[in-house]
Amino acid sequence: MPRNPKKASRLRRAVLYLIDDVAISTYLITFFAVVAGSGLLYYFLTPCGHGMGRDSSALHATSVYNGLYNGLYLSFVTISSLGYSDIHPMGFSKVLACIEVLMGMALSGILIARIASRRLSFHVSRMYGSYTRDYLDKMSATFCDIANDLRAWGSDYSKIFDAVGSENNVRAKADVFRNFEQTSVTIENCTKSLHEYVSQEVNESDYFRNAPADLIVELGRSLETTFSILGQILIGLSTQSRIEILHGSVRRRIGRATRLMLEISDVVRQHKRASDSLGVQRVFADIGRVCSALFVKLGETPERDLPNQITRKADNPNLVEETVDESERMW
Repeated sequence: MPRNPKKASRLRRAVLYLIDDVAISTYLITFFAVVAGSGLLYYFLTPCGHGMGRDSSALHATSVYNGLYNGLYLSFVTISSLGYSDIHPMGFSKVLACIEVLMGMALSGILIARIASRRLSFHVSRMYGSYTRDYLDKMSATFCDIANDLRAWGSDYSKIFDAVGSENNVRAKADVFRNFEQTSVTIENCTKSLHEYVSQEVNESDYFRNAPADLIVELGRSLETTFSILGQILIGLSTQSRIEILHGSVRRRIGRATRLMLEISDVVRQHKRASDSLGVQRVFADIGRVCSALFVKLGETPERDLPNQITRKADNPNLVEETVDESERMW
């Protein structure tokens, strides 16, 4: 049957919460509460023949104190998996004993693991926190470099747009278009890497408890800047330039990167711990709006000149010049 990733992710986070976040004192209280509650059930079920027994016969208590003592004794023997000798469960209490054994194994295992790994967890947390900071710093710097490359590309595009007809300009134009294609590859690869990182960390750990909020906000701002500039480039391109630059592979790369960035934005904004930080919420909400608008711009990009656009260019030679002016105003 197909696996539901959202349900699996929620179940994994719930298990991690029970193991990592619940206090040891809570487990100790739960352990003794289960022992006491099961002991009382054994005591009250005994007169009905479904409680405590000895040699396959119901155990008749001589007093209330004696009955409660035997119930607690049977409960502790059951939850600790010591086995049965003088007193054993009968009837329905056998089902209760099975449930109590499973709960005892789970609680005992968690308690032993928490106590044994407390010191180790401290050092692992420090190492993980250092790795997280390094990765966030690296990705912020990477996307800042991409944003600078896009700004430089826009400046180069504006410079060559007016000079037409010369052989040097044709080569320069080809180089500029080739640079944009290479940048689109970098954007897709970096976004894919970040998406894989965020998905794995959020699913496998309580990521937003360990990751510094200020570094997440810094990364978010660099992402927003990069995709905002990319959207401005699409607005500033002339129709013919859009056709030449945004051919099939480039458009698909940008589209995939934008879709992955939208998924990252959704993961961050829907996570409970991330929602506690207004700065994180605000910057990734902005990223979602920028990427949604970019998707619209990609959808509006024509594969080729439409007949009415060709007619307008022929009737108005200055139409390209007006587009250039608007592009220059952006940069």
